[in-house]
Parts: sequence; structure tokens; C-alpha cells
Amino acid sequence: RVHGGVQQLGNADLSYSLRDKRDLKFKRAIGIAAAALVRDDETIFLDAGTTTIEVARALRRRKLRQIKVVTPAVNIATELAGQPQFTVIQVSGEIYRQTYAATGPMALEAIRRFCFDRMFLAAQGFSLEGGLSNGNLTENEIKQTAIQTAQWVALVADASKYGQTMFSRIVTLERIHALVTDNRLGADVIGALKRLRLEVILASP
Repeated sequence: RVHGGVQQLGNADLSYSLRDKRDLKFKRAIGIAAAALVRDDETIFLDAGTTTIEVARALRRRKLRQIKVVTPAVNIATELAGQPQFTVIQVSGEIYRQTYAATGPMALEAIRRFCFDRMFLAAQGFSLEGGLSNGNLTENEIKQTAIQTAQWVALVADASKYGQTMFSRIVTLERIHALVTDNRLGADVIGALKRLRLEVILASP
């Protein structure tokens, strides 16, 4: 949060049910735009989060073939399981109750076994100075490990998260390839992100 030009670090790690309803129409639009990037025969990593589950829901509605989906999120695996176009690999581990994500050594070991064509990453905040950040340490090692084995990484985050710097950094903006967000993001911010050679995809609800 920014007050009088001073950026304060956030540490709130709100429950999933509280976050799930926030900016929902924007999250749904972002999910559709992100899902449109996936191609047949790809292996993708879907991070845990209230926006990434909208990516999963949008993927279900697309006519795709032979998509392998690796996810630490129990609810995302459930969303896609049983659909003939998807092979769903649920990462095992201790479930973090705020996001329904598997965490810990077992999850890390499993993720290191894969190579991902695309990763759709969630974060509680992003900014030019602070990069991508989260309000908890529990999931960050999962995210960082998946980033290391992904050929292409997109942050999927609604524009309200811009300017938010939480206490635990995930990665700098230079380490990702694209941002899928909504059309509330300012033109000056978009310009700055493009100067970092980030592809910026704007979704309209």
C-alpha cells in the first residue's frame, strides 16, 4: 500500500474464501485470456490461487488436446480431473489451508521432475520495485522451484494487486515473460513493464 509516497509492506494472508470473491469479474476475464495462450500437447504448471483457478475453468471450456497439467492446488486438480483432454498431476505434500496448495519437501521433489512449457503464476502483489511477492513464506519455495523448470512464465494477477509489496518476495519482474492482467492497469505502468521486455496482456470483463 502507498501512503504519501511511502510504500508499506503488507503481511495479510487472507483466507481463500475472502479472496475468492474479490474482483471476480476481472479474475474471470484474466482466466480466459491466459487460457487462450495454451496450445495442444503442452505441459503446464498451474499455481494455486483465486485467479489461477479461473485459468483452469477457462481451459475446461477450450477444445484442446493432450494437455498435461501439474498443480499443487487440490481445488484446481479437482476442477480438471476427469476431463478427457487433460492429464492432471496433483503434486503431493502438506496442504496449506489458505490456498489449498501442497507444500513442503515432497512437493518440491515432485516439481523438480518436470519441464513445463508454460507456468501460470499467482502472487498477492507486484510492483516495479518489489517484483512479485506473497504474504506467506510457505508457498514461495514451490513457486520459485516451478519457475526454474518452466520455459515461459506468466503472472496472472488483477490490476488491484499492482503497487502491493508483501513481506515475502517470490521473484523479480525480469524473471517472468508475461503479465496477464485487466484493463485497469495504468498506461504508465504498462509502458514501464514493456521496457522490461514483459509481454502485457490486458483482459476486459
